[in-house]
Amino acid sequence: MNGNCSKYLNWRSVLLALTLFLVPTMADAQTTGRIMGTVAGQDGSALHGVEVSVVGTRLGTLTNAGGQFVIAGVPAGTQQLRVSYIGFRDIVELIDVRAGDVVQVSIRLEGAPVELGGVVVSAARRAQRITDAPATITRIDAEVIANSPGASFAAALKNVKGLDFIQTGMTTAAINARGFNSSFNNRMLMMEDGRIAVLPENGLPVGQFTAIPKIDLAGIEVLVGPGAALYGADASSGVVTLQTKDPRLFPGTSIEVTGGAR
Repeated sequence: MNGNCSKYLNWRSVLLALTLFLVPTMADAQTTGRIMGTVAGQDGSALHGVEVSVVGTRLGTLTNAGGQFVIAGVPAGTQQLRVSYIGFRDIVELIDVRAGDVVQVSIRLEGAPVELGGVVVSAARRAQRITDAPATITRIDAEVIANSPGASFAAALKNVKGLDFIQTGMTTAAINARGFNSSFNNRMLMMEDGRIAVLPENGLPVGQFTAIPKIDLAGIEVLVGPGAALYGADASSGVVTLQTKDPRLFPGTSIEVTGGAR
């Protein structure tokens, strides 16, 4: 009798445990759904490691090597699906999730320029973090340059500490540093995309006469202080490096129209 009672209690415990496990699962299945899909680039190639998440929840995952993902337990209703991957533009899509159903989605990501914030090349003539640079570097990004007044990039430099300007024309200015103010200062070295930009005949910096419009500049790095050890005697006051936009990172066509009155 005692043995039969013990077996009865054991089976009852097992059934109770199964009930406690299955009831929430069944209830959850009646109020949630699943989102399955693939993520690819513009050329249709699968993207691995893309972050896919449901906005406002802790639900999320990463795509596998085939660009596939599955998110379970998504609350029924209209949900925002965020897709994020470095080198591509983030997107948010509205997904209608039905309880107990699986929603299939196919997502294409559009490439976007990658801003390597905090990386400079002027201080040591190689790429390094600005915090690791052995000299004081000021970097001006493309957005600041584009929003500066005038047709020249020089206006974007006027807030850099230690720099002085002498207006040499309506659209040109001589850049000086460390008190060596002159319209023909050859102690402030100008560089364009890593190449020294000087007039061989007289050593004058060609940067003040550069033909590069500011709309084509991805950034400017300013090294105020002696740089002769790396760049030669022409850099005794400092170095101004112009970096043009890489067409692979900035695809498309840009048009700039300016106007004014005197």
